[in-house]
Amino acid sequence: MGKTSDKRLIRCPRCETALEVSRNAKSTLCVGCHQNVRTDDEEVGTYCARRELYTEADVTVAKKGVLIADVRVQNLVVHG
Repeated sequence: MGKTSDKRLIRCPRCETALEVSRNAKSTLCVGCHQNVRTDDEEVGTYCARRELYTEADVTVAKKGVLIADVRVQNLVVHG
């Protein structure tokens, strides 16, 4: 009877350092560049302007969503 791992391997979107984090983590601190790495999915449904959107998760931009940012994400889905 094998136990599934409660950790996952991600990479920092800024410096590409490999990080091992819990599957339930919302964010973590990168040991390479000391920046926050978000790991939770995000949905943009309205106007959203920010300097950067860096995350190791999925980002969905809804049909009426507007995203103005430098984007580095695991998976980006744009509707409309």
